[in-house]
Amino acid sequence: MNPFLRLSLRRSHAVLAAVVMMLAACGDTTPPEARPNDLTVTYSWDLAPADVTGRLDIVKGRATYRDKRGANQVRFTFQPAPAQLDTLWRAFRENRVDTIATEEKAPGRRKSVETLIVRWSDREITLSDGVKVRVRADDQDRWRKIQLALRTLILAERRKRGLPEN
Repeated sequence: MNPFLRLSLRRSHAVLAAVVMMLAACGDTTPPEARPNDLTVTYSWDLAPADVTGRLDIVKGRATYRDKRGANQVRFTFQPAPAQLDTLWRAFRENRVDTIATEEKAPGRRKSVETLIVRWSDREITLSDGVKVRVRADDQDRWRKIQLALRTLILAERRKRGLPEN
């Protein structure tokens, strides 16, 4: 075989191997093992007609909580412990928040009752569960575990402040 041809084949193999490795890295959509430093979480709920709304925002390790029940409003900011954020991240990862799917249901008054938005790096995952859009039945158990992790974080801070749990 011609030495120049052999050299160009080796180069093409190297280029091909590099392309395959890059594509394999791009195809890995599993959330990372460790909690990302730039994790942003938004969890909101609207329980009409009960006139109960609320929102939890976690940005750069700092949380803002807002809850409105009729005329009663509760607002505060807090710094969740790294262990609490790690537990929340584990719930997202173990329950594969990135693969939970929704489906359209019969029309109702609202599009959703609960919405969860999880962001890190260049990824964004949005989940809605309510009247018009519902988490699929086969994903409900994983969604409930994620809700429990979020509510546990909220309840722990409400208890610290001497607020009622509901």
